[in-house]
Amino acid sequence: MSSSIVKQALEIVDRDDLRQQRYRQKKEKKAKDVLAAKHLKDLHGSKKLTISELRKTFTPKEEIYEKNLKKLALLRKITTVQIDEEIRNQIIERSVTKRPITSKSKKKKDKQTVFTEEDFKKFEEEYTGE
Repeated sequence: MSSSIVKQALEIVDRDDLRQQRYRQKKEKKAKDVLAAKHLKDLHGSKKLTISELRKTFTPKEEIYEKNLKKLALLRKITTVQIDEEIRNQIIERSVTKRPITSKSKKKKDKQTVFTEEDFKKFEEEYTGE
């Protein structure tokens, strides 16, 4: 086969592939355009607002803080749980370190045996046979 015949055959095959690719691209573009149009509608909205109108809709941080403080004050009035100083310090320590509090190991008591020194001496004498 000559190279010209091979080129012509490849062009025919490529045309079919190009048509299919273009068809897919057009289909994808239409889908993207529809999605983009819906997205733009959502972004724009039906009503245009000025900056001053937007500021009225958003609450400033100071007002949010005041509301939260009022809620905390109400909670304080409602709760009657008494917390001793040790638990308060643990809560503060936990909030500062942001880690759970490790329990402090208790001092180990000296191990006591049931047997006295006299019992050990008697056992030793019996065992050794003296």
